[in-house]
Formats: sequence, C-alpha cells, structure tokens
Amino acid sequence: MTCNQPTSRTILLASSFLLAVFTLAGSLVAQDAVSSGNKPAFTAKPFEVACQGTYPHHLQGVCSDEASIYWSFTTTLVKTDLDGKVLNKIPVANHHGDLCFRDGKIYVAVNLGKFNDPAGNADSWVYVYDAESLKEIARHETQEVFHGAGGIGHRDGHFYVVGGLP
Repeated sequence: MTCNQPTSRTILLASSFLLAVFTLAGSLVAQDAVSSGNKPAFTAKPFEVACQGTYPHHLQGVCSDEASIYWSFTTTLVKTDLDGKVLNKIPVANHHGDLCFRDGKIYVAVNLGKFNDPAGNADSWVYVYDAESLKEIARHETQEVFHGAGGIGHRDGHFYVVGGLP
C-alpha cells in the first residue's frame, strides 16, 4: 500500500471526523445524564482540536486522558495538550494503528506485516508506551488477529484488538 503526504483535504476530513466524534461523544454523555434523571456534570458544546504539525501517512486513531491527547499517524506517535499543542512526538514502526489510554499507558495496535492479506501474512502486535514520556515499555504478540491488528479498545477490564478482513 502506498501512503502519501496528507493533503489539505485529508487534514480537513480528519479534523471534521474528530469534531463529529467529540461532538457525538459529548452529546451522548450529556443525554445519558439527563435521561437518567441526573444533572449533567458538564454542558457538552462542540469544539475542534487540531494536532499541531504535519505528519507522513494518515491519522490512525486518537485517545486522551485528563490532560493530553494522543495521536497515531502510522509512523509517528504524538502527544499534545488539550488544545493540540505538541508536547512530545516519537517515530514509530510502520504500521501503528489505533490506540487507547489505560492506567497511565498508551496501547497501540500494530501490524508489521501485510494488512488484509487473505493468506494471513500479518504480523500483529500491541505496543505499550508510557503516557508521560512516550517511552516504549512493552510489546505483546497478537498473532490471533490474522489479517492485521488495526484497532484497539478497553472495556470492563479487557482489551479488544480488531483487524482487517479479507
């Protein structure tokens, strides 16, 4: 697969997607609080955050903690403040995918092989980074993701790694 430099159209689409995701997430939280009879802890208002800088390839995923936003751009992992100002960035192996934050760590779905290859020539991993420094602290094989690890999430004490399909 050939990856190109992001164009202004790609950046606009990624920004629009993130705006929609953050707006929807905030609206759902507020709606849930109201429907349960509780007062919402905050009033969700749409906002836009753009990651400072331009990065090769494309945006794979975004996650956050209380103070920072983490961005995976295929070969660059970026940490920004909540306004998008870069606090740290590191080069990473191609192909870092989606990421999630849990207990002071960033977990990233990584495929070092071929993605969506019907023969299953993927090489799937979860890389773990310290959220404060972005220092890599562990790697976990996830070869069960036969067509390439691409997404990751955490819920109820479990990590879920998803991949491509033929």
